[in-house]
Amino acid sequence: MARLTGVNHIATVTADLDRLSDFYERNFDAPKLLEVALPPIGRHAFIPIGGPAVLHVFEVDGTKPTDFGDEIFDRGRVDHFALQTETFEDFEELRSRLIHEGATEGIVNDFGVLLTFSFTDPDGTWAEVGWWKDGLGPLDINVNSLRDPIAEAMNEASADV
Repeated sequence: MARLTGVNHIATVTADLDRLSDFYERNFDAPKLLEVALPPIGRHAFIPIGGPAVLHVFEVDGTKPTDFGDEIFDRGRVDHFALQTETFEDFEELRSRLIHEGATEGIVNDFGVLLTFSFTDPDGTWAEVGWWKDGLGPLDINVNSLRDPIAEAMNEASADV
């Protein structure tokens, strides 16, 4: 098995880098680390999202990242990403902030070893925050006990045809 420590970066495109970076700083205490001009198309920045990972945001003049849909498999090149919290208290703090922001209803999904909730950022990117329950991790998942939302979505889509 590869020894991964987490996500390195996730690249996204925005029409308004300042608005997006302000959102991540306000809600996740993640200030913009670096901003670089990319003449003639725009600029880009790195926003830390925990551990070694950064959100690598490109502001491209004339882009319309919200042209994609909001349903699974219709969200664009990056369907979604999930950010990891270290503690349940951090999970709840972020959930509270994002409810206050109006970016989530705060519904928690309990996958036995993992809690998640989803949020939508100002560009319409659907993302999640997750917390592995104390002492547990991805290798502790009993995949036979979980419903498979991707398979369910594909079955529903094929039933509609």
